[in-house]
Amino acid sequence: MCNHRAFLDIITKVIPTAKTFIDIGCGGGDLSRELLMMPLDGVGIDFSPLAIEITKRKLHTEIEENRYQAYIKDIVTEDITLCNFDVGVCNMVMEHVLDDVAFTKECIKFIKPGGYFLFAVPAKMSLWSKEDESVGHLRRYERNTLKQTLSDGGLQNVQIYSVAVPISNILFGLNKWVVKRFEKKAERSRLSQKEQTQYSGISDIPWKTAFPRWVKIFINRYTMHPRFYVATSVL
Repeated sequence: MCNHRAFLDIITKVIPTAKTFIDIGCGGGDLSRELLMMPLDGVGIDFSPLAIEITKRKLHTEIEENRYQAYIKDIVTEDITLCNFDVGVCNMVMEHVLDDVAFTKECIKFIKPGGYFLFAVPAKMSLWSKEDESVGHLRRYERNTLKQTLSDGGLQNVQIYSVAVPISNILFGLNKWVVKRFEKKAERSRLSQKEQTQYSGISDIPWKTAFPRWVKIFINRYTMHPRFYVATSVL
């Protein structure tokens, strides 16, 4: 929730005139759905057929209204003619890519001159854990290495923000325990790095990304509002 809220806050405050977006590595379409509610019109791209299938089911109304399209594509290996979007978003994808500089160069081709691209990546190699291995991560990022990667990839006026601090730090130990239990049960360690990446954006991990319906009484965008303020105030 904090992560998505940061995307929405930056677009609202920094890019208030944005009308269109492209979501690179859209996974199951959750971030795209929130951007559509702003409302922006957009496109989602993911190299996982299952992810795009889920996205199309979830956003079928917006697709029928011609406000959204979803494509199975790998932007690193395939030519894509889409371009001139006001803003691009890439949520927890770049850490899966072998050549992150080349990936950045491909991402910004979709944005019109003067547009913006927002990336979210996991921070600090000192926090590397079993979760990173099980979802196909190749690295975590330090602030200076992330800025260098984005600059080398062609972005200008790069700004780095921290999100979900200190909440994510406080819950880090609990998060590791939950993920460890899930991965042991799912036997995800047997998958290749590519397969782990394909599932990373659509896996429902109990008590991490998936909760019983009754939990929404206590965890929702209204009850979490004070925590959003704390977690994104460093922006």
